[in-house]
Order: sequence, then C-alpha cells, then structure tokens
Amino acid sequence: MKLARLQPQSFFAGAGLALVAFLAMGQAGTKTAAWEYKIVDDITADKANELARDGWEYAGYLGEGTRGSSNDETLWRRPVK
Repeated sequence: MKLARLQPQSFFAGAGLALVAFLAMGQAGTKTAAWEYKIVDDITADKANELARDGWEYAGYLGEGTRGSSNDETLWRRPVK
C-alpha cells in the first residue's frame, strides 16, 4: 500500500478556502429588523384597512381567543419606528 503524498498546491488551496469560510462565518451579520406586534380580536374589513393604513401587516391567525369559540385572534406586525 502506497502512502498518500501531500500535494503543496492542494494543501494551500484547501487551507485558503477554509480561511475564507471561517472569516465569512465570523463577520457580524446584518442587522435584523425590529418588529412590534399587535393581537386583534374579531377582525373586520374596516379594522383591517385601518391597521394597513397605520403600517401594520398581517402576520398570521392565532386561533380562538380566551373569550370563547366565537372569538378569533389575528397577529399583526410593523417595523419599530
């Protein structure tokens, strides 16, 4: 069985790629947007339009509220001003 020979060019290329990868991982990430959230009970079309005018966007349906089965809650978000 032959021993594997170390190829200097391959070694330095691999070391250079590893260095670039580690430097890229160490960079500070981009600043993430800060959001403020609002929970709205039993949303109507008029209320949704009002929220949209104020900069709120629909983020999801949360399900039944604590007031009973006829109470639906939705989640809204907008960037912190």
